[in-house]
Amino acid sequence: MRVKAVLFDMDGVLCDSEPIHVEAYREMFKLHGVILNKKDTADIFGKLDEHIIADICKKRRLHCDVYAMGREKRELIPPLLRKLPMPIYAHVKTFVAFAKKHAKIGLATSSSRKEFKITLQRIGLQNAFKATLGKEDVRTHKPSPEIYRKLAKKLHVRPNECIVIEDSVTGVEAAKRAGMFCVAVLNSFPAVKLKKADMIVKNLNDIRLRRLLDANL
Repeated sequence: MRVKAVLFDMDGVLCDSEPIHVEAYREMFKLHGVILNKKDTADIFGKLDEHIIADICKKRRLHCDVYAMGREKRELIPPLLRKLPMPIYAHVKTFVAFAKKHAKIGLATSSSRKEFKITLQRIGLQNAFKATLGKEDVRTHKPSPEIYRKLAKKLHVRPNECIVIEDSVTGVEAAKRAGMFCVAVLNSFPAVKLKKADMIVKNLNDIRLRRLLDANL
């Protein structure tokens, strides 16, 4: 395939930010008198805040204003993103730099614009991407293909010219529904749950990734 763009998800692909989001959910629910446990915040990768909150409320049999609670959670996130540890995954910066030499690179995340700007600043990738899209930029969210189709259009490439790097089940589905080649990295889910991806890698140092881009030369 002729690769003209590499499109990255952020949380779970570039950095391990899940514990920060879990802490925000805990703090927000605590304000409503609810103490969350580990089961409540399991399997949240790749989902929109409102969907996660709705799932928790359903399991707990709570009557929740999901959209108001989503706004509350997002208000709590910025200071947590600035102060809590946010490990960048191994080989991320090296691969991003490599991909940038071979193709256009973009970011497609379900995080808000404010959140992803803080996150990229924290991990030193604030100037890495030619185009970025977040929660406010689309009407429908992963597993909808909208964000990836819109990002491809913004980069002036066709879907079949894109490689997507994802870590979640919903992200993989979004990429495939967008008509793109999807690489799933095993940071968040086991391989058995990511089998719809075209390629599964342990990390971004996989030689097969480089070969896909080297084919452009």
